Formats: sequence, structure tokens, C-alpha cells
Amino acid sequence: MKRHLTQFALVLLLPLIFLSGFFLWLLVMHERTRIENQTLDVTQALSITIDREIYGLQRAAEIISYSNILRNGRFDILQTTLRDMAAELNIVMTIYDPEAKLLVSSDTEHISDIPLLTKADLKQVSLEKPTYVSGLMRARPDDPYYFTVLRPVIVEGRLQYYLALSMEAQRISDILNIRDLHKNWTAFVVDPDDRVLARSSDSKAYVGKLIPDNLRAVTRDAEGFWRGTILDGNEVFGYYIRSDASGWRTAIGVNRAELSRPVWLAFAYFVFLLAGTVLLSVVLAGFFGRKISRPVRKLAAQAKAVGDIAEVKPLKSGIEELDVVSVALAEADKRNRTKELRLLEAQLRLQMALDAGNIGVWEYNPDDDEVTLDGRASHMLAFQDRHKINFGTDFMPLVHDEDKLRVQTALGNALQSGEIVRETFRIRDEDQPHPLWVTGIGRRIYTDSGKPSVLGLIVNVTAEQMALQQREVVAQELNHRLKNMFAVIISLMNLSARGKTDVQDYVSQMRERMTALASAFTLTYQSNTTALSTQTHISLNDLLIRLAEPYGFADQERIRVTGEALLCPVGHVTPISLVFHELVTNAVKHGALSVPQGYVEIRLSKQKPVMTIEWLEIHGPEIAQEPSKRGFGSRLKQMSIDVQMQGSFKEVWAKEGLICIIQLPLPDLSEQENGQEQG
Repeated sequence: MKRHLTQFALVLLLPLIFLSGFFLWLLVMHERTRIENQTLDVTQALSITIDREIYGLQRAAEIISYSNILRNGRFDILQTTLRDMAAELNIVMTIYDPEAKLLVSSDTEHISDIPLLTKADLKQVSLEKPTYVSGLMRARPDDPYYFTVLRPVIVEGRLQYYLALSMEAQRISDILNIRDLHKNWTAFVVDPDDRVLARSSDSKAYVGKLIPDNLRAVTRDAEGFWRGTILDGNEVFGYYIRSDASGWRTAIGVNRAELSRPVWLAFAYFVFLLAGTVLLSVVLAGFFGRKISRPVRKLAAQAKAVGDIAEVKPLKSGIEELDVVSVALAEADKRNRTKELRLLEAQLRLQMALDAGNIGVWEYNPDDDEVTLDGRASHMLAFQDRHKINFGTDFMPLVHDEDKLRVQTALGNALQSGEIVRETFRIRDEDQPHPLWVTGIGRRIYTDSGKPSVLGLIVNVTAEQMALQQREVVAQELNHRLKNMFAVIISLMNLSARGKTDVQDYVSQMRERMTALASAFTLTYQSNTTALSTQTHISLNDLLIRLAEPYGFADQERIRVTGEALLCPVGHVTPISLVFHELVTNAVKHGALSVPQGYVEIRLSKQKPVMTIEWLEIHGPEIAQEPSKRGFGSRLKQMSIDVQMQGSFKEVWAKEGLICIIQLPLPDLSEQENGQEQG
């Protein structure tokens, strides 16, 4: 009870806990937003400061480029002027001709320390972009890094010189260090070549190095927030701005630890609040648990007495809720006694239902593998008056071999799952020609000793199973024929469409072929029944005469069927109909049936193991030569005879008329069908 009271108190305080956690989350998000805004402000300020420095150099280069001394080529006077201006600006000024030859330098003594420009560097300047700011350069590996502002000098409309103002990269690092940055922040500037141009801390160690690939990928835009790992291996986040004047990127990196600190602090507060809540719940549960434990024990004893011989009476505990429960238990005891009487009546009704449905009852005990049967189950399984049998030695030998595994599995599932398990299986009956079909239904129960057993019913369902099997045979036959018919129709549609450009021609041919299929399908039914025919063979002679009727030639004896009486399988009706339709169609268009005096003779014969169908076109137009191309009709005949009927097909293009020889395997006939064929 104390545990439940603790849980109850904890549930009451959970909304307060989650509300506090929500406010802590808001504070964390506010702090992170504040840090992000601060990095944005600092980055913008640094970018403006650096752009102002670069803009000053660009303006100085622009002013000097318009100097008359420079335009007149007075380098002796220009030398002194450049030296004074360079000393004041703390830079180095140099002048190159268009071929990148150094003409004048403001510091001739240390000219070897300054990285000289190449012709490729000079090509970066154009009339559209007259001022070019270079990336990092240095003369020797141990010398400091410089960057250069380069501007062309135009004299009388022609490019005469290039003016270069070079400044040490450390000047930019000094600008970054002017601002008092947080100890967990790092400010740096990256040139267009993705190299560190300046850095607020450890500038000498990192200036000139290539930034990591992930920083290049996330800082391609003009500005924005970024996350990544910097050169010293720290994971940082921050803001960056790309300068329009120089193409440099000024960025601030804030150590991830500073961003995570508010999160961990809020998490610590939340854990402390949760622990205090749990402790308060335990204290409250202990206090109230002592007050209600004694009445609850009395109530439990009263609940155990429900159903005993003695009547349960309500108790008075002083706790209104418990007294209500006690009164409910007393009323439940009265209802329980009433239900016992109704249960006896239900048992009688159940016995009547079992008697009326001829249903047997059984119970399986897994400890001794014993099955207890009532009288009806005993007689149904031919055990006469035996009410105790062994499952393995007495019952399982009666089960059909194919069903034994399913019966054992079903019994095991009933013991394991506790759910109702149903299985239909066969029982051998020596007095009957067919096995007895029964349905067993079982479910796990527990005996008075607490051990599991299976209680079940057994019903004779032989009549239902026989009817079901008969329906399945009919359904499978119908399904098989329909699937074959649909497959033939789809194949005809696909193959007839090949090479057709005239829709009316395609529709006409499909209509004729569908008519032939309909006639063939009609022949698969017996005329004297409305159910599906069980006939396996039909007269080939009648089939051919019937197929000739739609063309109007049978009455005029222009299609003559002669020879022996033959039977063909019902499954061959459709392919024979399609082949006959193609032969008649070709004869009407081009063969013997296309002229008044022509006719077709179909000769039937058999000689084990084949039967032969000969198609002879007589008195038709002379055939000059065999066709060079084969159309859909030829492919259809080949597919129907070779593939579907496992036969052979041969065409002889004689001068007098077409001769087709079709050979099919003789079908296996019963004695009745042999007599029908001979008759």
C-alpha cells in the first residue's frame, strides 16, 4: 500500500515537475539565443573594422595611382614619397610594370623579405574590378605572411604600372585581439584560398594553414551560422560574414562547452527537483499509509470470505470509502449465491445442447498423457464405454498419418497459449470406406491443484468436409478455365496490336477472334446441364463443323470435314478454334474461299501415337511463291499448336493451294470414351 500511495503522490506532482522542466528548457533556449545573437554582433563589428582597414588601403592605392609623379615616371622623387607614406601606414609599397618586373619599392633594404607578385597575380586585376586584394603570401618559409592590395595605373588610356600595397597579416590578428573576446571564443579571418589569414589566439601557429573541409562547406554563403571543428580540434559554433571588398570571411567560433553548460545546469536542476519530489512522495505515503493499513486488512479478510458458507456482513472502519467497499462486498456475496443457482441451471442447458448437437467432451492431462472422455466422445471414437484412454498409445494411432503433426501441435499450443485452439483432422474407421472427419476444440484450464490441463469438445464434421471438398473441386475447375480464357484474351490483344496502325482493322480482327473464342468456350459445356461440364473430351468432327457455321460455308459444303471420328481434350478446344479461325480467315482473303469454285477439305485420321488434321485448299487461286514474311496469324498458329497442344504444324505452299498438316498427341480415353469415338 505504501508503494501505491507513493506512486499516487508522485503522479499528483508530475505536472509540477514537467512544468518546471518546461521553464528550464525555455531558459536554456533563451541563453543559447543570447549567445548566438552576441556572436552575430561581435562578428559584424569585427567584419566592419577589418573592411575599414582594407578600404583604407584601397583608397590609399587609388590616391597614389592618380599621382602626377607616378604618371610622369619620376621614380627618384616617388621613391622618397613612397617610403614616407609606407612608414606612416606601416606597409610596404611596390610598383611593377605589366610584365611583373619590380620598378620601385618603399623599402629597398628589406625587399627580399616581401613576397613579390607574379604575372598571374597581376592578371587578377581588371577594369571591371580595378582593385584586387590577395590572399596570404610570404617570401620564404620562415618569413611572416603578407597580403597585398593591387591596383593598375592608367596613363593616357594605357596600362602603365601596377601599384601594390602589402601589409603584414599580423595587423589583422592585432585587430582581432583589440576586442576583449570571451576565453571560450576564437575569432579568425579566412582568405579566398581557404587559408587562415588572421586569428585572435595562437595566430603564429595557425596563420597560413588550410581550414578543415567541413568549414569550407558550411561557409560558402555570404553570411550565416555554422558548426564545425577548427584546426586546434575544438568543436565550435558561431557566425561568419564574407566581405565584398576583399572576399575574406570573418568568423567567430564559440566552444561547444559554453553552449552545453546551460543544458547541463538545467538538467542538474531538473534531477534535483525530481529527487525532492520522490522523497516528498515517500514521506506522504508513509504518513497516510499507517492511517489506512489496518482497515484495509480487515477489508481484505472480508473479501476472502466472499463465497464461504457464512454470510458476509458490512464493517464500520471510520473511513467512508472503505465502508462503501465493504457494503459492496456484502452485496457481491448475495449476488454470488444467486449466480451459483443460475450456474446449475446453465450446466443443465449446456448438457442439453451437447446432446442435441452430438458433441463429445474430453479433458487431457499432460502429467500422465491421459484423456478422459464422456460417453458420446467414447462412442464417436469407437472406444465403446472406455472413459480413460492414453493419448499416445490409444488415440494417436487412430489419427490419419498426414494429420498427426497438426493434432500434436494444436494440443501443445492449447497448453502454452491458454487460448481456444481448433483443429479439424481425420480418424480411421474400419467400418467405413472413408475416414471420419472430426473437429477438436480445446482450451487450457487449471485443476484444483493448480496444474494445467486441456478441456475440449469433439464434433463429427464428415458431411461438411465432403461437401466442402466437392465445392472446392468445382471452384478450382471454374478458376482454372477462367484464368486460361483471360490469358488467351490478353495474349490476343497484345499480339494483334503489333504492327497495326488502323484501329478499325484491329477492332475487326479482335471481334472475329473473340467470336471464335466464344464458340470454343460454349463447346466446353454440356447442353443438358446448367452446371460446369465434367466432360473431358469432345468430338473433333463436331467441333470443326460447329466452328464453320459462323462463316456460312458449312451449308454450301465449301468446308468439308472427312475421315475418322476423333475425340480431342476439352483443353484443346480454345487453341483449335483460334487456329481454325486463322486458316478460314486467310482462305477467305487470299485462298480457296476467296473464289466461288474453291472449297476446303479437312481430313481427319489417326495412327498411334498421333492424330492428323489435314487442311487442303482446292480450286483456289494459284500460289506463285511462299510468303516471305510471317504475321501475327502464323505466330498464333505456331504458339497454339506447338506450345499449348504439344503438337507439330507444317505448311506446304503448293501451286494448287495451301496444305496444312497438324499432328497432335492422341488423348488417353476411358472405355466409355473409346466406345463413343468408335460409334
